[in-house]
Amino acid sequence: MKKTHRLSLLTTTLVFAGLMPGLSAADSVADAVKGGKAGLEFRLRHENVDQDGPLDTAKATTLRTRLNYKTGTLGGFALFAEFDNISVLGGDDFNDTRNGETHFATVADPDGTDLNQAYLEFSGFDKTLLRYGRQRIKLDNERFIGPVGWRQNEQTFDSFSVENKSLPDTTLTYAYIDKVQRIFGPDSGSPTEEFEGSSHVVNGKYEGFGFGALSVYDYRLDFDNAAGSSSNTFGARLDGKTAIAKGLNLSYAVDVARQHDVGDNSVDYDADYRLLEVGLKTAEGYSVGIGQEILGSDGGKSGGAFQTPLATGHKFQGWADKFITTPKEGIDDRYVSGGVPVLGLNTSLIYHDYRSDVGGLDLGSEWNLSVVKKFGKTYELMFKYADYEAEDLTEAFTDTRKIWLMASAAY
Repeated sequence: MKKTHRLSLLTTTLVFAGLMPGLSAADSVADAVKGGKAGLEFRLRHENVDQDGPLDTAKATTLRTRLNYKTGTLGGFALFAEFDNISVLGGDDFNDTRNGETHFATVADPDGTDLNQAYLEFSGFDKTLLRYGRQRIKLDNERFIGPVGWRQNEQTFDSFSVENKSLPDTTLTYAYIDKVQRIFGPDSGSPTEEFEGSSHVVNGKYEGFGFGALSVYDYRLDFDNAAGSSSNTFGARLDGKTAIAKGLNLSYAVDVARQHDVGDNSVDYDADYRLLEVGLKTAEGYSVGIGQEILGSDGGKSGGAFQTPLATGHKFQGWADKFITTPKEGIDDRYVSGGVPVLGLNTSLIYHDYRSDVGGLDLGSEWNLSVVKKFGKTYELMFKYADYEAEDLTEAFTDTRKIWLMASAAY
């Protein structure tokens, strides 16, 4: 979509406001503002990254301040706006991808102020929600489409989206995405701060089964300024949980997908995705699980591996974030996890064993540890640790250790 054809959010809002008959503009605005809701969030984080090789250890202390406001609903319409400010506390002893400190390891949290979300919402149709503007989009477990909520700069989408729940136990979602506002902040640089193009996202989810939910999806991502990431992914996911004994639940997830090139992508490829997870959790919060996730490769050709450019990547394949871009050989991630509640703390431990999908490579292993303490719905403290040890392909994936200390508050 060309820029000359885009309607600004303000223009669209004024047009819709003028179409609401029998309402005084001043009274309508006043009522909507009075019936609105504001939110304020703070997230203070220190991240330490120590990796083998020539780069100096990164030490980043950042504070994210988030302010948002949603008006009351008037004639089915509502407005939402959200601003983020990321401030660096202390020195720039890290490469934030924008500050030029390239002799340090990377912590991709550039400072600055950004319009994180701004959209017009219409809920006047039965069981249907329409949104136009910059918005957060989460689908299923965020493996393919998500906001990358772990980073201080969130990923949001300039999009028109429709969510419909008219069919029993069914949610149908469609989004046309014009731009992707990535995690690298509002300033230009490398990696690019935006993906531009014409992408179509379709997801249908049925939750009428007694044993789980079935999602069928098709994500056609076509980027003008990142043709190598243009692809079409279609597949299905089944996940759920069930009680197998008093106070004991069994959870599972199965996901299969196929991906191929689209648009101006110069690589002709087809690659598969497969996921299988099984877990047990007690009523007291003790848990154990195993899983295998494979992002396949088309014979190891360059640019021919299964990619997830719009995923919340930090949730998958280890918190060290070594495999945000899938290597051309693909990746086979086998993992086991456990969770223990101790003294009001939620503690989890995960071990990953990484192998290539083709070529028989050992891509290393990783330990992840997190300890979380929540104080009601307002405050949270977190400690996280990631320790990745490389094996083959050590020129690309070096030994890396990361530590996070984080405090957050939401009002």
